[in-house]
Amino acid sequence: MNFMFHAKPKLLIINNQVNITESIIQSFEDRFDIAAEPANENWFEPVLKHRPDIIFFDADSSSLEIPAISNRVANNSTTQDAHIVFYTQNPEADAPCTRQHSHQIGSPFSIDKFSVYVEESFTHFKDEKHSLENLTEFLNNAAVCVHCCDHAGRIIWANKTELNLLGYSADEYIGEPIANFHADKISIFDMLYRLANDETLSNFEARLKCKNGETKHVLINSNVYRINGEFMYTRCFTKDITEQKEVEEQLRVSEGNAILAHKNKLQFFSKASHELRTPMNAVLGYSRRLEKLFKKDQAPDLYVDAVTHISEGGLHLLELINDILDLARAEETGLELNTESLNFNEVAYETFNHLSTLADNKSLDYSFEEKVKNIIIEGDKKRIKQVISNLISNAIKYTLTGSIRIVVDQRPDNEMGEVAVLEVIDTGIGIEIRRINNLFISYSKITHEETKDVEGTGLGLAITEEIVRLHNGTIKVHSEIDKGSVFIVTLPTTLYSDAILSPIEKDAVGELFNIGMGQVGRALSEITGKEVQLNLPVLRFIPQCDIAKEFGFSLDANDLDVIVESFTGDISGKALLFFPKNIAQKLLEITLNTKSDYDYEDPLHQDAMKELGQIVINACFNSISNMLKCAANADLPYLLHGDYGQIFKLVYGDAPGNALMLLKMKFTIDDLQDIEGDLTFLMNLRSMLHFKKSVQIMLGDVL
Repeated sequence: MNFMFHAKPKLLIINNQVNITESIIQSFEDRFDIAAEPANENWFEPVLKHRPDIIFFDADSSSLEIPAISNRVANNSTTQDAHIVFYTQNPEADAPCTRQHSHQIGSPFSIDKFSVYVEESFTHFKDEKHSLENLTEFLNNAAVCVHCCDHAGRIIWANKTELNLLGYSADEYIGEPIANFHADKISIFDMLYRLANDETLSNFEARLKCKNGETKHVLINSNVYRINGEFMYTRCFTKDITEQKEVEEQLRVSEGNAILAHKNKLQFFSKASHELRTPMNAVLGYSRRLEKLFKKDQAPDLYVDAVTHISEGGLHLLELINDILDLARAEETGLELNTESLNFNEVAYETFNHLSTLADNKSLDYSFEEKVKNIIIEGDKKRIKQVISNLISNAIKYTLTGSIRIVVDQRPDNEMGEVAVLEVIDTGIGIEIRRINNLFISYSKITHEETKDVEGTGLGLAITEEIVRLHNGTIKVHSEIDKGSVFIVTLPTTLYSDAILSPIEKDAVGELFNIGMGQVGRALSEITGKEVQLNLPVLRFIPQCDIAKEFGFSLDANDLDVIVESFTGDISGKALLFFPKNIAQKLLEITLNTKSDYDYEDPLHQDAMKELGQIVINACFNSISNMLKCAANADLPYLLHGDYGQIFKLVYGDAPGNALMLLKMKFTIDDLQDIEGDLTFLMNLRSMLHFKKSVQIMLGDVL
């Protein structure tokens, strides 16, 4: 029985005797949808065409035996429920057949005899009709929208919920192409194509056009109902998520406003700090000169003490200014690192020794221990010393009696290989567990009755964490009230050069990317309908700490669109496709075949860019991962827009990776020139090492 309920049962007459056909039509046309077809060797074609509930079959007009005809109908899923009444010239033929719902009537033909079997079939039909009416009633009043489309994408049925949501009458909606009611043409054609290829769609996002001009955001779940492989119709369940999308948009706008306000605040701090530094340096300079003159001329102690207080207060204020400036830089564009190979032990001991006077002034037991000597890391010496100094000075400030112990070690790490470890262990006041998570928040400061007069900005640990993160390290805290704290910093010791490819390996990867970009070109040709030509991509490998100064776009660029896709598996990280706004405008015009100005906030434009980005990223990445035999799974892409500083913070800032594959690509679409962008893959060191090993295995197989 068809999913879509028909009001009357269908009666198919397969008969060559005109008088019998006319008699049946005249008797039953008010109760049945009747079709008449000739009885011949092609008799089954009209059965499939009409899908009747009852068949009147002139058995004498066919060369087939009645059992063969009955079995043919019974063995087809489309017709197996049909009732058959066979008519034969044999006057003794009145009897049921062996097949259920099949009967024979003999000569002479009588409407009364035929009616007996019709009434039996009609009773069966009425039972099915009642069940289908209940199902139809349920679907019509379901909480979700439901519709069905034929193979051409035309709506053949829709429930009341869907009609009410969109504001159309059944006459205005049913029979029309479903694409007419979708706001995003690319999405609906993609959806229909995937359904036609027997893909089940789950939570497919789309936008539907209402009669009043409004747009509804929906989630669609759909598949195709087939009979014997034949496309019958789609079954589409649609959930309205417009309110959810409006809330998300409000949150996005609020977040954007908050980011802008935060950016303005950071710019103010940065400018104010710069302006304060100059006069403060002058105050410190003159105070030191006065202090020397007073001591030389043996001025009264009152004068010497006054100048000393000026110097100490000025140094504290300069420290505050420097912390604010560092924090503003870190949150706006990221602190710039000048990396070099460092002996971690030497840097740690220099800092330890420099602060020894502070510990001596408080009569603390102050010690330095090296468990492994000559640990080599890559880092910014000034910033690494800043981290160690902040941790040791904090330990001294908050330890009233007891000891401060500094331990340097090297240990294995699952993510980064071998790591350098710094432990700052004190017997100080300790930190409550509930406060530990707030330690690294800007302006957060531990309050304690015995240390309430300790000077500090509350910025030191926030800056410390940022520096450690930029070095691809970690910082952890263990603490117990009144017993002390342990701050543990880990930094990777494996040099970036260990993960960077050799010239022959880099050439091999370049060839892989050429193949991947060929897939990108073909995919772009399909979606744009235009010829696409790609130049040879430029491939570079750089450490994360150098991204800010070496990336293809300047830090001042404030109109970048970035499609981001995360991937996990043998190779983990993020893939990012960068386009300046003017390039995004050109791509949008080609993809959507429209001249409208690019609007990042337009969901249609967002979806078009995400779809384009997904095609480019997946075509390239899948080709490479398949050829290297690396398992990787990609998430759905998302879109970011803004200046490079914001994007850097949002994407790179929370990534554990420390190396980047940067692919500069340039392509031409028909006569449009200068369509270029940057495709980057950010990976952690473990993934980079796995990638290099996979390349070496591939080269070994080839060579």
